Amino acid sequence: MRSYPGRLLRFVRYRILGLPVDPATLHSEMLTPAIRELAIREAARVANRFFADFFGDKYGDKCEGRAGELDGIVADFFRVFEERPIPSNAGGSGFENLFWLYVTGRLLQPELIVESGVWRGQTSWVLRQACPLAEFHAFDVDLSNRKYSDTSIQYHEQDWSGHDFGNLDGRRALAFFDDHVSHMRRIEEARARGFGTLIFDDNLPVYHIFQETDTIVPTVDMLFDDALSDLFSEGEEIEWIHANLSYRVRVDLPAWRAARSRVRSYANFPLVDKLANNFATKARYGGPTKIALVTLL
Repeated sequence: MRSYPGRLLRFVRYRILGLPVDPATLHSEMLTPAIRELAIREAARVANRFFADFFGDKYGDKCEGRAGELDGIVADFFRVFEERPIPSNAGGSGFENLFWLYVTGRLLQPELIVESGVWRGQTSWVLRQACPLAEFHAFDVDLSNRKYSDTSIQYHEQDWSGHDFGNLDGRRALAFFDDHVSHMRRIEEARARGFGTLIFDDNLPVYHIFQETDTIVPTVDMLFDDALSDLFSEGEEIEWIHANLSYRVRVDLPAWRAARSRVRSYANFPLVDKLANNFATKARYGGPTKIALVTLL
């Protein structure tokens, strides 16, 4: 038997009373346990294939034998996601980014985490859930937008490049960049400080940059796009318009090639957006964001 009270209430609220729709109040979710479990198993399958391809069978030395824990880690994420402090994180990371940050953090278990670009604090929260014992430094040039903070995280209202980490073991450190700064610059800075494993958000290909505010040039994707070397000569510019504003960036091919040469391996995390919709459509905030995993030489 179908139940219609919810539909009737929405009709009265939005069609008769003319009240505005608040997306944060709308919730759709799969309730059948067997189907929820199916989504979790599929997410684990996608993650297992990605990490096996990236780090090698059994995920190599990086994961220190934790490959066998992956199914449980993925199941834990779906539980943790329900407890996120910012249910509707407009302008920030949604289901997909949170999934990969959590699973990667649990597998790598870094002793040091650096986050550059805090925004409201949702990604700080999920990385702390994944790695509760890690030393954690979060950087943003403006921390006033935070909705979540944690006394166990050291916050710095500055660019991360101005902080001295002292002697660190880069093999046990993870840096996450979601700060709308050139990925080339961040790769060079991370390598100079000894970091070996990086995650980049907003890793768009060159033909998508006109769609975004605060576009990053070059992204990791652009560094590895061999076609750009054929399209441009040294000193030429990429030009685009976004929201009626004009932008241009000079192509510095030697610098791009130098940054690329620092990279050991690079891959975009596979999309799990459809899984988010199987789990809870409320989890989706617009199109999927490109998020990439990078290891340095």
